[in-house]
Amino acid sequence: MQMRSTIALVTLTVLALLLGGAPPAAHGLPAVRIGMLPPPGMYLFVELWNELDGSGNLPAIAIDFPGYSFDPVTGRLEPFFAPLPPLLSSDWGFIGDGMSRAGAAGGGISSGLRPLASLPYTTTIQIGTGAAGVYGEETRMALVVLLAADAAGTLIADIDGERVSLAPGRRWSRTVEADLVTETYNGRYRLTSSVANYGWHARALINGPMRFAWLPVVLR
Repeated sequence: MQMRSTIALVTLTVLALLLGGAPPAAHGLPAVRIGMLPPPGMYLFVELWNELDGSGNLPAIAIDFPGYSFDPVTGRLEPFFAPLPPLLSSDWGFIGDGMSRAGAAGGGISSGLRPLASLPYTTTIQIGTGAAGVYGEETRMALVVLLAADAAGTLIADIDGERVSLAPGRRWSRTVEADLVTETYNGRYRLTSSVANYGWHARALINGPMRFAWLPVVLR
């Protein structure tokens, strides 16, 4: 039933955009006004993240490396090892996508960036199913549709069939736990999936190429 509701909402959203209208309102939120352009000299930063924590006796797995460093207070975006991908003057901003492991589940961070060409923008995020595999909690792919952002940086999005409004600095999250009990292990995974909106920041704070499409692109 949830999958049917998700498909129906996305279908209505796409039809509304094709007809030049606004996506349908949901959960008491107003309909989205499509067509706004980014404020001059600014970029939007949205981050999708999976944090896997664990307790008890679990496989301790290390992952690496971070692809970027972002300071939400100053808005500065910098590369970790490789250069950031270029941001064209027509792009709206960046989407950060990463995962981290902690506790009994291991340690480390792996992340990357991709340009956000425009809104609406459709992507996916992994969400826990409540079942455990040997190397982590089993996941399903949930649809994420970034619909619009206003001048103040508030983001309207459909996440796994739920319409949300995220002011700058706010995030949507869902945590699912799963027990791993075998002859070797006895522990619990805790997977938190989140979509964070960091709003608009000055493009001058991006430490990377921002103008020309022919510059080298290195995502990680």
